[in-house]
Amino acid sequence: MEDTEVNKFPIGKPVIELIIDNHIKSIDDDITHIEEEQKNRNSDKEATFKTSIGSKINCCKLNLYEQIKQQLINQRKTYYDAFDEDMINDIEYELYHAKVLDNPDHIHNEMNSWLWNIYTQIVDARYKILFFQKSSLGENDYKKDISLVEKKIVEIQKFTTVDTYFSYPELPHTVIQKFIYLLCDEKRMNVRHQAFEPVPIKAIKNIGKIISGKTRAPKEDRALKLKERDKYRLRTRFAHI
Repeated sequence: MEDTEVNKFPIGKPVIELIIDNHIKSIDDDITHIEEEQKNRNSDKEATFKTSIGSKINCCKLNLYEQIKQQLINQRKTYYDAFDEDMINDIEYELYHAKVLDNPDHIHNEMNSWLWNIYTQIVDARYKILFFQKSSLGENDYKKDISLVEKKIVEIQKFTTVDTYFSYPELPHTVIQKFIYLLCDEKRMNVRHQAFEPVPIKAIKNIGKIISGKTRAPKEDRALKLKERDKYRLRTRFAHI
């Protein structure tokens, strides 16, 4: 995303919500496209049912449309559920006190591709963690669960024409390890982003705990943050006087 696009933020709306809005819009566009494909195929299905194999192929295609559509709906729901107000506030608190942000509010006047990338990595990591939590996989028996699924796939493969490709959710601690590495490794990130500055590792580890649901900012710290936020809003409101 270009800087000129990133600079156009509604005042007071968290950047995390903007990124999620972008993901949801993309998902909605894909769902619309699939529904159009379904409609076109349903209108032509009489022509594709000339042979028994043609009927099977068409049935598989229709089932695949529904399968992908349901996956997209589940993805959209996961993005909706990924963050609440407290989690966003705690993340903003960590970034502000790590001096990544210049104010304790959601107003980021000097947003750039580097900061947008930080928020994108946070959203992606949180999505992957919640995606795992919504699955029936267990952290302790992860490898066992995966091996059982793969065994079942092999057993039923010769009896079905349905696509049996699976991609498995990553373990939460693996997601966090990659998240910390991406945002704290200066050499790696400089290859991809010219304006990258590594984020303090303590802040990233704290954010990792927050998006894992393992910690919240202490109540006194959050109260201080709200007090600072109110002061900032007053300064911004009366800056012209």
